[in-house]
Amino acid sequence: MYKMPKQPTNKTRDNPPDPRSSASYSNALLASLVLGATIVWWVRDHVFFWDTIQLASKQADWFYQNDFRYLLLPERIDSGHPPGFGMYLATWWSLFGRALWISHLAMWPWLTLFFYQLYRLSEELLPAHHRWLTLFVLANAAWWGQAVLVSPDVALAALFLVGIRAVTAWRPLVLALVVVALAALSMRAMFVAVGLYLWRGYELWDRAPGDRSAYFRSLLPFLPGGLLGFAFLLYHYLETGWIGYHADSPWAPAFAGVDGPALLRNVIVLAWRLADHGQLFAWIAVAYVIWRYPDSRRDKQLLRFAFLIGVLLLLLGVPVLSHRGLMNHRYFLPIYLSLDLLAGYLLLRYASATAYWLGFVGLLSGNLWLYPPTLTQGWDATPAHIPYYQVREELLEQLADRGIDPDSVGTAFPERGPFDDRDLSGDPRGFHPYRIGSDRYIFLADVMNNVAEDLPEIRRRYRAIATARSAWITGTIYERRD
Repeated sequence: MYKMPKQPTNKTRDNPPDPRSSASYSNALLASLVLGATIVWWVRDHVFFWDTIQLASKQADWFYQNDFRYLLLPERIDSGHPPGFGMYLATWWSLFGRALWISHLAMWPWLTLFFYQLYRLSEELLPAHHRWLTLFVLANAAWWGQAVLVSPDVALAALFLVGIRAVTAWRPLVLALVVVALAALSMRAMFVAVGLYLWRGYELWDRAPGDRSAYFRSLLPFLPGGLLGFAFLLYHYLETGWIGYHADSPWAPAFAGVDGPALLRNVIVLAWRLADHGQLFAWIAVAYVIWRYPDSRRDKQLLRFAFLIGVLLLLLGVPVLSHRGLMNHRYFLPIYLSLDLLAGYLLLRYASATAYWLGFVGLLSGNLWLYPPTLTQGWDATPAHIPYYQVREELLEQLADRGIDPDSVGTAFPERGPFDDRDLSGDPRGFHPYRIGSDRYIFLADVMNNVAEDLPEIRRRYRAIATARSAWITGTIYERRD
């Protein structure tokens, strides 16, 4: 069983700090920079994928093409969120050029911040075994699914970890900056900021329940970001008449209300999302330690992180239950990270090395959890989507070699629309939503959900003229049988 190191004596505390500590932090920063740079170099040619086409490429292009003259996005790409990430990416394009590799390079600071903050947070939670705790959290599939994309959720995850450290060590200035950044990122990020505030309230209730002035002081770092978020939403409403979505928006069906059996189905889907891609093993690890080691039930970190997870579930999980299509895995990334921190901490603090490695391997396996085509999969929540980029490139070459105009090809999400939205090539051509029978050509791949029911009809009326496969991902170009 792992044991926590003893608390330092007064004599130890009076000694000068070990110079190796600063060296350790420098090494951690260097490792974070290198790891982030390695990811950027590896994916530098990958096109925008999944929701990042909307949340990164299209939004950044609007600000870039219009020289930042407008605060609000045009209705066709306005999802109601603060456009901070689009502005951030457009700034990089303005400074260094509008290119894919520049877009991935813009993720380097956020990747570095995430890795460094995770290391420091692990060190604060479990000094004797912080490297193993860091490793455990880095098994998270949803993180890696986003880390290889140009995604605002990478920034959200990094800011979330900074926020946790700022709350636990009470760094109000750092916390204020984090909340402002979260308010500029998205409405979901605003909910995460609210979660941090409630968590701070729990900390105060645990330490000094009668100190009302402490509660008031704790509110101050949240005020600038809270006012910024409120001001944006008010301005957006006054200018557009809506918040979040409107009846004619492309994502309006996702906000359709549900009740009865559909609501029960959403509860089941939410439970699935929380256990998906290996997270099931983190839940099992927490339950196992609590059951097997009674002393763990009084552990301060268990109680604190259990409260944080509960608050995030209320803020990020419960609201989506009443809507038809708001169950994307990335929405729950802060919950995943909090759970994995808690599971890794408990395993290292109380359980055996065998239990730790079983939990780690189970969580790591989630990076390659694949489902049959009849089940939708969150492809942006797993690095298992990475082979698709090679498949896509090969099939586009096949189209070019055959002289097939891309505008004549039907497809499904996430390939609908101009190529420029994905590769920043300036090419206005692109695929449109497929129409069985009227389209001469259809391009489909394993990463496209909700097409399984149409495949029998497509294969009956079309023949495959080109197929590409990389690892477990297959893509096919179909031609209509005349």
